[in-house]
Order: sequence, then C-alpha cells, then structure tokens
Amino acid sequence: MAIYTIRTTTAGAAAPKTHITSTAPANARVKLRGLLLGNTAATATQGVEWEILRLSVNATGSAQTPNPLNPDDIASRTTATSTITAEGTSSTILVEFGFDVLTTYPLWFPGSPVDLAPQYVNSGILALRKTIGADTTNWAITWFFEE
Repeated sequence: MAIYTIRTTTAGAAAPKTHITSTAPANARVKLRGLLLGNTAATATQGVEWEILRLSVNATGSAQTPNPLNPDDIASRTTATSTITAEGTSSTILVEFGFDVLTTYPLWFPGSPVDLAPQYVNSGILALRKTIGADTTNWAITWFFEE
C-alpha cells in the first residue's frame, strides 16, 4: 500500500464549510491515515470544530492531484476536491474534533494493534468539514491517505 497526500490552502468561511473531499476509486479501499490543519492568518483566539464525514453526493470544487510520499509509487487513483463552491450531501459523521485557530492540529489514525482509520470504498466519498467557527482567514490542510 502506498501513502499519498492532498494539500490545499482554502479561505475560511462561516460554518458549515467543507474544505476537502476525497473519492475512492471503484472496487478499492482507501484509508485516511491522518491530517494536519493550521490557520495561516489568525491573530485572535477562536474555537473551531471540524468533522470527518462520509458524503452521499460529492461537493463541487477544484480538482486536486494526490501526490505519493514515495516517488517510486504509482499515481493515485483516488480523486480529490478542494476550494468548495457547493456543499455535498452529508451521510455519516465519523469523527468530530475542536481546537483553537492559533494552533496547528495534527490528527493521526494508527494502523495497529487496531486499525482506527476511517475508510471509504468503491467510489465512496470522505470529507473534512468545519462545523463551528466564523473565521475568514486561510486554512492550510494536508490529508494523508493509504491506497
């Protein structure tokens, strides 16, 4: 299995706001291994809440090209979207977390002894959505997944 990243910097907005989506290829299982979230322009304390969720209908936005961490790995078959212009349809919330915008937030899903990674399969869609917070500054996001 190969590890890939999707990176984006997107403008904040009043919640709810999806910032990134990732769609598994047909007949394949993809695992979210982690993500890094940081605000690049916040100057005052503010709490934000985020969720990782499955979508039944994908959001509309700009296509992102996943990059392999190992340059010898093949190109990813998983597709990704950021700079969302139309929200997708929420299906199932898997993880919720909150933090202060003045910090960088790392979230990792280890593979052993129990694999806790959110998974999406067979053209399923996983998304990162901000659910609380009205910031209008920029978010830098790196999404790590295993294909």
